[in-house]
Amino acid sequence: MNRGSVRSLLMRVGLVMVLMIANLCVATAQNGGDEKSYFSFGVENGGQFTLNNPRFNAFSLSANFGYHFDENWSLHIPITSNTTLYDSKTYGMQLLIGLSPEYAFAHNGSTYWCVAPKVQASCWGDWGYMLYDVGVRWHSDKSPYVGLGLQFMDSYKSKLHNSFCLYVCFGFRL
Repeated sequence: MNRGSVRSLLMRVGLVMVLMIANLCVATAQNGGDEKSYFSFGVENGGQFTLNNPRFNAFSLSANFGYHFDENWSLHIPITSNTTLYDSKTYGMQLLIGLSPEYAFAHNGSTYWCVAPKVQASCWGDWGYMLYDVGVRWHSDKSPYVGLGLQFMDSYKSKLHNSFCLYVCFGFRL
């Protein structure tokens, strides 16, 4: 995949996120102080496994601060500590901060299936990059959750290669 097609893909992901946030704002205006609105805090542990570089893996621990506008829409600010293993002898650590709208596309009572695109930027660490993520998560009210997704790490500040990753996570919300 050449750099032009990657940029085009990233522009589309950005447009989808803007549309999701706009829809979220409309849902908030229609919600009008409903008791379903609440703040949440979550902790997530995840692993990234690259699809294009077998010597690269990353493990992350995130704190997610979120606001739930209604049963379907929420907005989260993930703060992530990421440890990257480039090969068996070299590693790097990064701190990322970002934004993630979440939409529950299927729910029945207390069980939810959510799609959550996420954009994060490294603000400290050994490797400067942007992280673009889209994933699906399953959770049941305040119980632990599991998720699966795809990530693209855009190494705009270093000589390291860009990476597509499969992302697996588990966590909980308070």
